[in-house]
Amino acid sequence: MTLNAYLAAVQRLLHDPQAQYYSVADLTADINTARGQVAIESQSVRVLISGYIGSIAVTTPGIGYSAQTTISVAGGSGGQGAVFTPTFDGTGACTGVIPVAPGSGYDNLTTAVLSDPTGAGSGGVLLPTVLGQNLLVVGQEVYTFASRNAAAQLTPGVSAIQGVFSIAASWGSSKPTLGRKSWGQFQAKYRAWSNGWLNNPAVWAQYAQGALGSVYLAPIPSSPFSMDWDTFCTPIPLNSDVDPEAIPYPWTDAVPYYAAYLALSNAQRKADAADKFAEYSMFMRRGRAMSETPFIPDQYGDD
Repeated sequence: MTLNAYLAAVQRLLHDPQAQYYSVADLTADINTARGQVAIESQSVRVLISGYIGSIAVTTPGIGYSAQTTISVAGGSGGQGAVFTPTFDGTGACTGVIPVAPGSGYDNLTTAVLSDPTGAGSGGVLLPTVLGQNLLVVGQEVYTFASRNAAAQLTPGVSAIQGVFSIAASWGSSKPTLGRKSWGQFQAKYRAWSNGWLNNPAVWAQYAQGALGSVYLAPIPSSPFSMDWDTFCTPIPLNSDVDPEAIPYPWTDAVPYYAAYLALSNAQRKADAADKFAEYSMFMRRGRAMSETPFIPDQYGDD
């Protein structure tokens, strides 16, 4: 949804389509405050902080490759899921690479090679570009949200990490989800062993929140493997229609009602403001109901 679409919706709710009583500047500020409220309350701006392949460049085209040629990607420490398709000219030289799926968990050791099952092709050299790397640092216990914001901002419209739902960390060829502990549990049980306790991380805890938030790991990493953080984030302000909206539908439907509530509260129209807040709450409940569909269990269990 664009800024002007939001403005039109809020002006309609305020019965002020010509901005006679509520300035566009004030409503823009209210809309951006409302967007922050909706994003944090719904936790709907989700970003997986994990190295993914943004592109694969052809540095040497080679020659003689067959139509059966594929691209094999080796993920360094735990990368998986990347799919790219090569294109060729009449001589079998690789002319480009088409992205299909960026994958996750890749790092700066990632490689990509042309694999021709006929054995006819040769000489092609590919160079992958990995974005959003999220690596363990040997001997480092603490990882701040701020240090991962640049990776989060690769998703259009995202401003900063607000919280972390879960963390998975590579253990060689596997990537288990780490156990989450409260800060009290973590401090009392795991940090008491922190001096010199190096191994693959098994548990984590969050300390502080928002811009000052950070993640603590235990054991402290002994290898520079990759991590996946499942995060929820805040959106950038919308200052024009060029700015992308990170909040997904149906949560965008709630934004105009909260913005109208703010505008009416500022105008000292308390009863009308209360009505708009009630409608906002209804749209937030609707958003949750639409986003979390009923879970149908596997009738075959774990067999």
